[in-house]
Parts: sequence; structure tokens; C-alpha cells
Amino acid sequence: MAITALAAGAALTWHIRSGTETNHSANDTGAAVQREAVRSPSSLTTPETQAHPPAMKQQSPGSKSLDAHSPMLAYENSEDLAQVVEQLSPAAQSGDWQAKWMLARAFDECFPQVADPTLYGKIRASAHELPPEVQADMLRHLNRSEHRCRQLIASGQVTRTKVLESFDVALRTENLANRATSLVNSPESMSENDAKAMIRQIVESRDPWAIWALSEVMGETEDGANEYGPFSGSKVDRWAWKFVACALGYPCGPDSAEVRRLCVTQGHCASQALEGVVQQAFLTPAEFKEAIGKRDELLGIIAAGNVQSIFR
Repeated sequence: MAITALAAGAALTWHIRSGTETNHSANDTGAAVQREAVRSPSSLTTPETQAHPPAMKQQSPGSKSLDAHSPMLAYENSEDLAQVVEQLSPAAQSGDWQAKWMLARAFDECFPQVADPTLYGKIRASAHELPPEVQADMLRHLNRSEHRCRQLIASGQVTRTKVLESFDVALRTENLANRATSLVNSPESMSENDAKAMIRQIVESRDPWAIWALSEVMGETEDGANEYGPFSGSKVDRWAWKFVACALGYPCGPDSAEVRRLCVTQGHCASQALEGVVQQAFLTPAEFKEAIGKRDELLGIIAAGNVQSIFR
């Protein structure tokens, strides 16, 4: 579809993300978004999942609770990202790592409209080529993103330099998610035993943001090796870990930033939460069934406190 090519082409300097996604649906255009050297846990980027163990409904002691005061939810639920930037800047300056990440994601979300002010107009003009239900979802996500970004763009704060600098600041803050990100970016920096110890610590924390970042460590490898056990080494494993993060509280609903990004930048639009989008666009039926099975197995392992068994 021309729509996806437009979005990808205009975002050459925007997407500071990692991971390669393959679309198995009839809507695949083969368009790829340019990646840069800095990688963010937003892609390191499913619906609120089906029933899972009751123990998963609560954050473990000491983990970052995703409540109404969470920087993540401030970003996810906002209709005005300028207010989010103003609200979270003091916390970010005080060292709150999640506030730093949400500031970076706010600038990142709005930058395509600055890089090409005609982008969304071009997408809207081409939307008639889409099936009606896909067109409706595309326009819904476009309208919301445009509305969220209007005041922040008007403030003049959204620049390519600002996006890069804000991600750099966020990455330099010590937390479990950034430790996972560092393993993705520099796998040679840690021995296998140290990497496994870090992975175990992240999984035991039940921190959805860190487990989302961990999914990139556990995903596809160049040689297809599953060096971190049977829940690693493939795109199925990558999505299974993301589904686990969703079950633990990472925002993955139909109006989440992750679903919006997949729609606006890649044309994978659906009135579903992320799991449904993945089922439609990124995995075959057999792969999706396997990913769901691994998700459920992982949630059971976490609930039982038997994390070491993920390396069996």
C-alpha cells in the first residue's frame, strides 16, 4: 500500500527503534522504517491478554507500579503531549528513568509531523485505497496522534536533535530495562552467565517495561541459536515475551502507543489490541498459537517463582 510507503519514507530520521517485523498478511507492502543506532524499549516495541494467573495482576514489591500516577500512563492517556512534557520534566530532571523515557517517546511520536508537515495529509489522501475498516482505524490513529502533538509541535521543542538527545539521556539512566537494552546493543559486553543472571533478575522483578525490553534479547538471532534457553532465539519468542509484558501491565490496548505506531508508520491497522495486530500481520497461525502457548507457560513459571527453568 502506498500509505505505508509514505509513512515509512517520511520517517527516515524519526524511528529510533530496534527490531525487524515481517508482515504475513495480504496487506504487506514490504516498507521498512529506517533504524538508527540508538534503540529504545518502545520497540525493544500486544491486546490485554486473555486470562492469566491471578498472581500476575499485582506488581511485585519494589517494581514500578503502572498506576494513575505512572509516567508511562501519563504519556499513554494524554491528549496533549505538551502537558506531558511539562508535567514529567521535573521528575526526569530528578532522575526518574521512566519519566525520561516518556519524554523521549513524546518527542519521538511528534517528530514525523515536523520532519514532513505534509505527511499526515498525504496519508489521508491515500486512505481511500484501504479497506473501509482499516481506513477507519488509520484515520482514528492519525487524528489522535495529530491532536496529541499539536501543542508540543507549536512550542518549537520537537527537533531531530531533541529526539536523539532525549533518548540518549534516557538510556544513560540505570534501571532494569536499560540493562536489557544494553545487552541488545552490545551483546559482547556481558558473559553468558552474567547475561542469564540479568535476565533472571528482570523476569523475577515482573517489571513490564523491563520485560518488554528483554523481548529483544530473547528474539531472533543471526544464527537462529537459542542461547538463553527454549524461550529464546526466534520471532515467536520475541512476541511471546512481549505478550508476557502486556499481561503484567505494559500498555497494549487498541489505543496504546504501540498499536498506534504499527498503524501509522507501517499500515498494520485494526480495532484490536496489539496481540490481535500481531496475529493479523506478523505471525502465521501456527506461530501465533506457539507464541500464545509460550506466553502462558512463561506466566505460569513466573507465578510459581521458578524463573531458573526458563533456561532449561
